[in-house]
Amino acid sequence: MRQSLRVVIMPDSKEVWVVSGSTIKEALFAASIPVSMPCGGHGRCGKCVVRVSGKVSEPDDAEIARLPRGIKDARLACVARLEGDAEITVPAASRVSIEKIVSRGRTSRRYRFCPGIMKVFLGKKDPRKMKTLLDDFEIGIEDIAINMMDASLMDSDLRMDHEWRLGLHTNATLVAAKGEIVGFEAGDTSSECYGLAVDLGTNTVVCSLVDLNSGRELGVTSTVNPQVMHGDDVISRIRFSKTSGGLEMLRHEVVHLINGLAGELAGKLGVPRNRLYVCSAVGNTAMQHILVGVSPADLGRAPYRARLTSSVETMASRSGIGGHPTCRLLMPPPIGGFVGGDLVALIISQALQTVKTPVMAIDLGTNGEIVIAAQGKMAACSTAAGPAFEGERISCGVRAIGGAVEDVKITKDKIELKTINGSKPIGLCGSGLIAGIAALLRKGVIEPNGRIKTRGEIKNKWLGKRVVHGKRGREFTFSSRPLIRLRQGDIREVQLGKAAICAGVTVLSAIAGIKLKDIKTVLVAGGFGSSLRASSIRRLGLLPPEFEGNIKVIGNSAIEGAKIFLTSCDAREEADRVVEETEHVELFSRPEFKEEFYTSMGFPEPGLRK
Repeated sequence: MRQSLRVVIMPDSKEVWVVSGSTIKEALFAASIPVSMPCGGHGRCGKCVVRVSGKVSEPDDAEIARLPRGIKDARLACVARLEGDAEITVPAASRVSIEKIVSRGRTSRRYRFCPGIMKVFLGKKDPRKMKTLLDDFEIGIEDIAINMMDASLMDSDLRMDHEWRLGLHTNATLVAAKGEIVGFEAGDTSSECYGLAVDLGTNTVVCSLVDLNSGRELGVTSTVNPQVMHGDDVISRIRFSKTSGGLEMLRHEVVHLINGLAGELAGKLGVPRNRLYVCSAVGNTAMQHILVGVSPADLGRAPYRARLTSSVETMASRSGIGGHPTCRLLMPPPIGGFVGGDLVALIISQALQTVKTPVMAIDLGTNGEIVIAAQGKMAACSTAAGPAFEGERISCGVRAIGGAVEDVKITKDKIELKTINGSKPIGLCGSGLIAGIAALLRKGVIEPNGRIKTRGEIKNKWLGKRVVHGKRGREFTFSSRPLIRLRQGDIREVQLGKAAICAGVTVLSAIAGIKLKDIKTVLVAGGFGSSLRASSIRRLGLLPPEFEGNIKVIGNSAIEGAKIFLTSCDAREEADRVVEETEHVELFSRPEFKEEFYTSMGFPEPGLRK
């Protein structure tokens, strides 16, 4: 018979109860403490190391091989099972947290302000507002009069208002949506009209609270997507969604997080949650499916089709998102396959549908998305860059947390590691990984094919001494205390991501009939892209040489697009047109993509790029 076990998690001092036989991962999930599991919790990556005091299952050989040496009580959270009461200590390196999340971006066009929701105080019927109500919302005085006594439209305070029940209908506020009266509120609440914009990323979530009377952002917050416990890429989420109860668990995790972030913002700003009338969310195709509880399973197999093919407007409460009882949830449609609403948000925020000369925009991340635009025509594709760019599946990789190395410089006799917050280095995040490989290429430690040279092949003897032989090939030591080494396999992971991006760019431009040299503006979006140095991009050949000097970093275009959708009905309509008119290019079915992919695996020869 299975018994209940008491588990204390440190240093959080959280206590949870689980049944015997549960994995440590399940106990941590119950305590809302996500840990890094790039492999999806299958015991392959060794990133979820915790320390255990108490009775747990015996480790097998596969787990022992992935545990750090010299720590007797170390276990992998994803495979170790609890057999008695226990105390679990979760070190910082195993926790899922990101301190450098890009929460803002640049935009290039202002759309007409028309959020699709407005409030009018009936005690002072502003003529301009009444005209807008009639012209844009198709609601007249007669409509207001007819609906005034509908109890289902009154808030709780108004239902108890004796003057209102006696026909004195002045001390109340009308809440209207397009062609619909959605409520009456007691008193003058016309100044309290808010919306929430959400960038629903695979690994991070950003929420922005917006005043829908002015369009002004009041506050923004961000954190890690707790779904990373099920894997660090989209395919891992899709696989998990197909398990029993998996889809509902994924939806619950992200909705719980959005509600928590919205509550945090509202609390800081003194905004009542029931004054939240619209929520706009953008993300990749799979994440948007999960948010509304629609299975993304079809995206996990050829021909990679989305079930949601049009824009979504539904009651936010149906997904579990809190706010006003009539709060709407809005999501733009995907362009096709893995080219999702986040790229549509990028297009709208940069007004690519209006450009005349060729422009290419690239959202660098686990799921790389690319669009090329010119003369009102657009083509878009997605390419699986992999999680290496975010520090995952790298032996010394960590997310962008305190202590993560974000830049590497190698001088004549010194290696300088710049870390986030200036903390003691604990590993390489995405930008640090790229900078480190770029520095080793410049110093001749790594060959253009990605191979780490032997000690004898490296001219600089001081650097040569840092090359050691590990279990899986040569490794370069960036730091001895703490030990941070770059393995041969880590370089291969970067090469795969680099090749995917380069091949996608080259093939897409060819299909669009635009030469790379004619693309004078290249926009790079996403948290990873925003943290890269131009010199590192050049040295690795992360983008074609024709783009040199034309690259502009635009930050988080997804959240900027989500805010635009929140505040402009015109932009939402334009997004629908953009999706209809954009050609979706499926790279997996094109033989030239495979050829270009293999061609792009190598790094530029010395002297060609610096």
